[in-house]
Amino acid sequence: MNRERIVIIGASLTGATAAATLREEGFDGAIDLIGAEAQPPYNRPPLSKEYLRGQARFEEQLVKPVDYYAEQRITLRLGVRASAVDSKRKLVELEGGEQIAYDRLLVATGGRNRPLGGPVQARQPRRPPHRERVDEAEDDGGGEQHAQRGAALAEQKADHFFRFPG
Repeated sequence: MNRERIVIIGASLTGATAAATLREEGFDGAIDLIGAEAQPPYNRPPLSKEYLRGQARFEEQLVKPVDYYAEQRITLRLGVRASAVDSKRKLVELEGGEQIAYDRLLVATGGRNRPLGGPVQARQPRRPPHRERVDEAEDDGGGEQHAQRGAALAEQKADHFFRFPG
């Protein structure tokens, strides 16, 4: 008997919570959680504050402990991007060409700040770059001033649209 497969694109707070909720509510089929970052799903707002200030360990920011996903039969596909979705054939294509069939698909990729072009851009105040991923924060060195800027920018976030990189 074939079991239903749910593929979740976006190993973020939303994606990880959706996967956990499916298991908690009795879903017994396959769950694949795809994320571009190599790290397991973590909470971004606390990351941009406590973690960058050195007040918390990265492990404390995880949505679920690393072992949870294997225990709950949730397949983590980390460090790889979904590059295309074929909704007619119900396939997700990953970078490198691997295809994953699905019965249901949840796109939980969130959004990124994107500067507006044209005359509107000229009126926008110049802001420091917003680091929201742990690898971006570590590459930049973090620090109290950076954490404060990141927190301030996070409070100003507007609605975003979804798009696949490419």
